[in-house]
This record gives sequence, structure tokens and C-alpha cells, in this order.
Amino acid sequence: MKTLLLIICLFTLTSSFAQLEKMVYPPKEPFTDFLQEPISEVSVSFYFGGCYLQNTIQVTYKKTTDNHLKAKYWTEKHQDDKSVKERYQQSVSSIELIEALVSINKQPNATPSIEDFNLTTQDKQDYLDWVDTLESNHRDPNFFKDSSTRLFYQSIVHDLDTLSSSTILQALQYCPNLVYISAYADLEITIKNQQQDSIKIIKKGLLNPTPWNLPLTICHHQKCFESYHPELVKALREYLPNTAVFLNRGFPHCQNKYLIKQIADYLYQQQKE
Repeated sequence: MKTLLLIICLFTLTSSFAQLEKMVYPPKEPFTDFLQEPISEVSVSFYFGGCYLQNTIQVTYKKTTDNHLKAKYWTEKHQDDKSVKERYQQSVSSIELIEALVSINKQPNATPSIEDFNLTTQDKQDYLDWVDTLESNHRDPNFFKDSSTRLFYQSIVHDLDTLSSSTILQALQYCPNLVYISAYADLEITIKNQQQDSIKIIKKGLLNPTPWNLPLTICHHQKCFESYHPELVKALREYLPNTAVFLNRGFPHCQNKYLIKQIADYLYQQQKE
């Protein structure tokens, strides 16, 4: 019986991944035809649960004016087929989303630079304050084993502008603290234009978040590629329902202090090797 439950659990955690289309290198200007028509609808589906729980929250925004889409309610569906519908009067401009898609269309395989994240002086101070908190609470075993380590993590804020795009990419791909948990949280966003052509954006593994939740998987006409464009994340966050579940799990780590910490972890590991 225990073996059967384990098999069911593993199937639950991996079944959604089987539906992901084959990853390919991004084609040149993948969205040119799509962008010829206005966006008419944006649908958000958030899947979360584990071995014994499977829930889905969905919300759909539909075009009301040239540059605005509006949602009227969001729905939460449970594994027992019960659903809860809540009124959700929210209007969102599509301009930022269109601009992000135009940018990706021009350079779909662009490597992110530090300038893309628009770091501010306050971001750097937030990072320094945060790492001090992590040290005092002993929440990070890599922190400040000696004075030289402390100095490294503190001084990294002065070197950020000198880092190459390839270093930023390698830092975003660095994941030493990946934790296996018997739960999942995945996000799927479908964007349709007036000709019913669609772009699907997928982010899996939100319970093990990366800075700005990059990369995102973008699928169009059954072909998918990974995108490291932070402006797309910023635009899509406007479409996430203002509910407790989304605030806690939908696109977490969208603050630059997490990006700086990830870069520091990566560079610290590199200097040790």
C-alpha cells in the first residue's frame, strides 16, 4: 500500500511536466505575426498541491478597450471537483505586456545584463540589510564563516556594474540549494490575440524560486524556448489575482535583493573552486 501511494505521489508531481512541449532554440522574431493583432484575452492558471491535494486558481482578463483588459471573478477548483468563485473586479493595461513581447520578439535568446534589472541604491541597501538578518538568525550556513567571507558578501554590491551578461546568466542558472519537497506550485499564462492565436508562458517549481523566477518557458505554435527577460515577469505580475495564495506563491522573489544574493553565492562558489 505504501508503495502504491508513493507511485501515485510521484505521478502527481510529474504528470504536469509531461504536457510541456519540446524545448527548441528560439526562432527569429517568433511573435511577429501574433503582434499584428491586439491582445484580446489573458488567462492565468495557478496549480498547487501535493500527493493528497490538487487545487487550481484561474482568472481570465478580456479586452474592454484598446489597451485594457478586465477580469470579473477568479475561480478556485479543488480535486473533488468543488469550485469557489469570487468576484474580482480588476482592470489591467496591456501596454507593458505588449512592450515585453515586442522586446522578446526582437531578441528572443538575449542574455540578461545587470542593467535589465534596474538596480537602485535602495536595492543594494535592502540586500545588505537582508544578509545581516540572515546572519543574525543563522538561516544561511554559507554566510560569514570568517571576516573575509563577510567582506566578500558585503563588497559584491560595488562590483555589480562590472559583471558581464554571461556571468549574470550563469548566476541565474546556479541552484545549489534546490530542495525536494512533496508539493508543487506551477503557473501557466495564456495570451490570445483577436485572431485567437496564443502564446503560453509557463513557470514550474515556484516553491524553489529563482530570482525574478527566471527563466520562463514560452511556447508558441507547439515550440518552446526559455526566456530571461525580467520585463516579462514584471508585466505578468499585474495579472496575478490579489489573493493570499498568489501573494505568497505566485511569482515570488521579484525583488533585486534576491538577485544580488544569487550572484554573490555564485561568485563566492567560483572563487572557492
